[in-house]
Amino acid sequence: MCTLAPVDDHPVRAVDQFLDVLVTRATREYVQGLPSVRRALATFRREGFRRENIAWCRLACQLAMDVWDDEACAAMAGGLAEAAREGGLLTVLPFALNSSAAHQLFAGRFDLGHGE
Repeated sequence: MCTLAPVDDHPVRAVDQFLDVLVTRATREYVQGLPSVRRALATFRREGFRRENIAWCRLACQLAMDVWDDEACAAMAGGLAEAAREGGLLTVLPFALNSSAAHQLFAGRFDLGHGE
């Protein structure tokens, strides 16, 4: 299993951890990658939705769904949509809405948007 360590007192970024997760999942069993997925998601949430990691949010949301981390998935899907709206990132908004819809399905909320 790959293990990342800080270099020159710089903390390991979530993006680096995501790459580590992908390598681990491709070369090892699913269960062996779970601790790295959880660490990567925690790091990503601590870093917040900065411009340089917005592109990784879709992967983060997918990984959260893969490990059934509903709280992380909701935070990432909602955070991406908010960042897209606030920053006027129209090209990001479809991905944000898609992630949000996937989260709603993941959470079993099949009837949202159908008023009576």
